Amino acid sequence: MSPGQAYMKIRMERAKNLLIQTRSPMIEIALDVGFDDPSHLRGLLNAFTEKRPRR
Repeated sequence: MSPGQAYMKIRMERAKNLLIQTRSPMIEIALDVGFDDPSHLRGLLNAFTEKRPRR
């Protein structure tokens, strides 16, 4: 695993945990993990978890 892949995995795990543990809107979670666009984060989460986030 490259450093970039490891960093992306950390960001995706953080986003997934925030979705599960908080009621924060997707835009807030996206910004918290370093994305400007919540739909980009959603697409990456779909690929990472093979599930659709609820928000």
